[in-house]
Amino acid sequence: MRIVRIIFCFCTFLLQFSHVGLLAAEIDRQMLQTLNSEAGHDQARKIEFKVDRKARKAFDNEREKELALFLEQQEKWEITRERGLSEYRSRKKDKSVSRATVYRTL
Repeated sequence: MRIVRIIFCFCTFLLQFSHVGLLAAEIDRQMLQTLNSEAGHDQARKIEFKVDRKARKAFDNEREKELALFLEQQEKWEITRERGLSEYRSRKKDKSVSRATVYRTL
């Protein structure tokens, strides 16, 4: 009877151990599926980040070009304005000098 009992305990142990093995395999499968899902999400996020960074870099480059053009036009305008002001002042001064001579002669 003792041998039967030992065999029964051994069989019970094997059944429980095989059940644990099946349970571990199922847990491993679920974990692998979860990790693959997370890795796919992370990969998609990295790809989208690269695309966004390229778009942002292109936008920044265009903005820098436009800013350089604007500043160049602004500088040209300032030079033209300064020339115009100096010409206006010299003409105004000439007129006031000519008027002063006219008043003196009267």
